[in-house]
Amino acid sequence: MIDDFTEEHYRYQEKKTVVAKIVRYVMDHKYRKAVAVTPWIKEQLISPSDALNSIGKGLAAGTDNKTMSNVLSFVKRRVTYTGDHKVYGYAEKWQSAEETLSLGTGDCEDGAILMYVLARIAGIPAYKLQLLCGDVQGGGHCWLAYKPQPHFMVFEDWCYYFTNLSIEKRPRFYISGQDIVGDDPRYKTMWFGFNEEYSILEYKLR
Repeated sequence: MIDDFTEEHYRYQEKKTVVAKIVRYVMDHKYRKAVAVTPWIKEQLISPSDALNSIGKGLAAGTDNKTMSNVLSFVKRRVTYTGDHKVYGYAEKWQSAEETLSLGTGDCEDGAILMYVLARIAGIPAYKLQLLCGDVQGGGHCWLAYKPQPHFMVFEDWCYYFTNLSIEKRPRFYISGQDIVGDDPRYKTMWFGFNEEYSILEYKLR
């Protein structure tokens, strides 16, 4: 049975939990380029390339859950994890979805951003998606969170802790303050999160 949640259910929960902030992040350590993350991700959806459009639409399935599984599987197959030091010779460089698709390489945030853009093109609404940056077992990380229902999220992690379990069988999570609470203790705390609509420094449950 598919739960009959509407956008209003998601938006109501969002208003209860999100503390919105403008998050700027140094995405290119060579040039110390600080970017406001929300418009940066939104710009990538205004006029995506023909390749991104074709792939994203091709990943769309009968349900959002199946579409998200398709997106994760595609990025896992298509992108080879490669650290920024090896490619660019310095600590941090956030690639656009188009750059990652073209190169076929990237680190954690590059694959997560590609997943976000492909999911949006495939028809997943923004209110179900959040790019999260934070601490996990092993260090700093960036991954994609997806809300199959308003009250919890599952993680689409293409590199550190990949799983090919169906969405329905994935560990569930929510965020309290900056603590990640859920079924997989390897995810610890959130530094910030964002999608094309807003960026956040913390969630507060009320």
